Amino acid sequence: MFHVLHFLPLYFQADAGAGPSQLDSERDHALLTNSGSDMQLAISHALVLFYETFPKAAIRKIEVDYSNKYNDYLIKIKGIDVENSYEIKIDLSDHRLLERSMTLLPDRKQDGVGLAREAISLKDVLPFDVILAKVQEEISQSDFYKCELEGYGRLLKWEFHFRNGQETIQIDLDGETGHIFDVTYD
Repeated sequence: MFHVLHFLPLYFQADAGAGPSQLDSERDHALLTNSGSDMQLAISHALVLFYETFPKAAIRKIEVDYSNKYNDYLIKIKGIDVENSYEIKIDLSDHRLLERSMTLLPDRKQDGVGLAREAISLKDVLPFDVILAKVQEEISQSDFYKCELEGYGRLLKWEFHFRNGQETIQIDLDGETGHIFDVTYD
């Protein structure tokens, strides 16, 4: 049996008012929604919170990870603009913003090249629930403990991590097509 996280429902409104920002240009992407699984809703909530907290930042990475410190799952969203890098951490049990940080990039990285290389567009990313269904087709009898969405050149890659006893399993999928291109057992 495949074990997925059970989260409290979020009552998220798509018009949660981040003002003119990256949120406006990303508003229609599939990760920003007010329907779907609790995980899908949690990611949507985290994205809106990120865009509200850092309106000019572009998303660089989304992570869902189990935290022993908080004894629950966290969503981490990392972002970037021409001058700064950003990060927020949200506790999924009560949807609290646990941490937020802004770090000035070194002068050598303030040329916009990092922004162009690292920022990802979420417009064509498949909904989390669709990606999770693809993963469930590939693997069963395992416990989910981590996933990440990150850009690698033109590829948006979802990386899912599972435990099955002592074995860990990593599944890599194309975020736009859902195509599984790597399964690693350790």
